[in-house]
Amino acid sequence: MAFFRTTPALLRGNALEAALRSCGLRLGPRRRWVEPADIELTLVSLAADSMPSGYRSWGVLCAWLEQHSRRVNVPKLLRIVRLTASDELLLAWWAAIGHWLGRSDARWRALTRLSDARGLSPEGDDELTRLSIARHGHDPRFAGGPLAVHSRLLRSRPQDVDPPSSLLKRHPTYRQRVIQGPNYRADIWAQLEHDSSLSPSELARISASTYETARSVAIDYRLVSSVA
Repeated sequence: MAFFRTTPALLRGNALEAALRSCGLRLGPRRRWVEPADIELTLVSLAADSMPSGYRSWGVLCAWLEQHSRRVNVPKLLRIVRLTASDELLLAWWAAIGHWLGRSDARWRALTRLSDARGLSPEGDDELTRLSIARHGHDPRFAGGPLAVHSRLLRSRPQDVDPPSSLLKRHPTYRQRVIQGPNYRADIWAQLEHDSSLSPSELARISASTYETARSVAIDYRLVSSVA
């Protein structure tokens, strides 16, 4: 059976605010409980919504990645960026993230191919950025990458995001990624734990995976369930 992945729609407004809280980014109003949100779609939506000068949001996104980047399905995130982003600054942002995180996790290096920029000013003013870097120094996370970021532009504090222990308790997909790795299999398994009646095509649509991946995981899940 053929299955074609759809182009994702970026989250906006209240939907984005709810997704941010679900994934542990402390932006927007506090909520007691929200449905587990798609992690990669939330991250890409936040970056896009923050353009061109949402430095507070960028800082929180960096704080989240500092704690949780190991749990991100990088190929999925890259696919969403390629399908939804065309702005030079936005592409340079994700390439800069790849440059930073790729130093310790090779998966992220794939994002560096999104932009050929070198020293692009996120503030839109090369002279201002040059003076700020001369005064405050480079942000070490972005030094030598596509963006020129001075050390005081992006505030990044651990208290701006929920720790892994919190997400483990309330976000089933995050929990499965800790157990199985940050891949489509973990996402599909979490969906089946929530609703075991979902068909492979429904699972593929929800998880943005291929039909064959969803079908294979569903077979394994039902086998395990039959002997549990």
